[in-house]
Amino acid sequence: MKNLKCWMALVGFFCTVAMAQNDVVRLGQIVPLSGPLANVGKEINAVTKAAIEQHNASGKPKIELLTEDDANNPDKSAAAVVTLQGKTSGLVSCFGTVGCMAQMKAAQASGFPLIGPIAGAASLRSKQMPHVFAIRASAKEELQRLLQFAQGTGLTQFAIAVQDDGFGQAYFADLKAIAADFGVQLTAISMLNPQTPNYAALVSELNQPKIQALLLLANASHSVGILKAWREKTTLPFVMNLAGQANGLFANGLKGYAGAAAFVTATPSPWEKKLALQRDYQAAMGEAKITNLSYLGFEAYINPRVAIEAIKRSKDRMPASIRLALERNQFALGGMDLGFGDRSSKRFTDMALLKADGTFKH
Repeated sequence: MKNLKCWMALVGFFCTVAMAQNDVVRLGQIVPLSGPLANVGKEINAVTKAAIEQHNASGKPKIELLTEDDANNPDKSAAAVVTLQGKTSGLVSCFGTVGCMAQMKAAQASGFPLIGPIAGAASLRSKQMPHVFAIRASAKEELQRLLQFAQGTGLTQFAIAVQDDGFGQAYFADLKAIAADFGVQLTAISMLNPQTPNYAALVSELNQPKIQALLLLANASHSVGILKAWREKTTLPFVMNLAGQANGLFANGLKGYAGAAAFVTATPSPWEKKLALQRDYQAAMGEAKITNLSYLGFEAYINPRVAIEAIKRSKDRMPASIRLALERNQFALGGMDLGFGDRSSKRFTDMALLKADGTFKH
């Protein structure tokens, strides 16, 4: 009898431990917290924590975030996946093609879920990668929205500045495939070496009399460099930009030039209050004392919201169950509806203009 009581006590102990563990679900995040992209990684990480804390204040199960720094290095990013697989139930909000591709490949064999990559690469949305759940629009969908805007405003003659690396080349390949569908002619094209950029030479190649619009397939810092060099020579044409350029760096670089730039966005406006999702984001930022609202921050908030909903709907909160919940459910987030059953489904895109005071207007 004594042994039986001891055995029952041990069972109770282990059951209690198991229940305690089940009451906490851990998500992983691998972003650059050091190196040239540290400011981006830190913003994503801070907003993710704010979204999780907002949930933990009133919801169950409790969520914890474990973070690894990859310094935007693919080897470090892949190694971090191995570190986090045994400790977490999924990964949320990798950043950029370099980190996201490395994480995707490292997690492929085990099917470990990668939720909300902040990158537009088509391979992150492939049916051959069912463990990846992309929330933001693809590069192709961004470009389609921009070209629809151009078509509606009568812009047809384009100059294209391409950042000559995996990021810029991927966008350029998609652009060449769809430009004719929207009546757009790629009149002038110039490649920019991101390591040794010569902005003046690029502008000389692109600044032709027929040009009606300049499309920048480059990051925000290089885009600002191009536009400053262009403005030193002549008046800018209408400038069209990707979602990744809709940030404070670009806005400050072009401040004072009214009506010059249009942007596709991968989220609704982070400053408006029309949608419950916008209000939720703003409330979470207020609680976390984050004063700088941004498109990137809003995206970094939406991704863990989806992850949390999937965790809540999963059977046992393990990676395989979370994957199944993502595949089988629709997620209504207060004005933004998402689903992953059809990998070819359209994601959210919108258009914004940069005003002379450096703010964005939808």
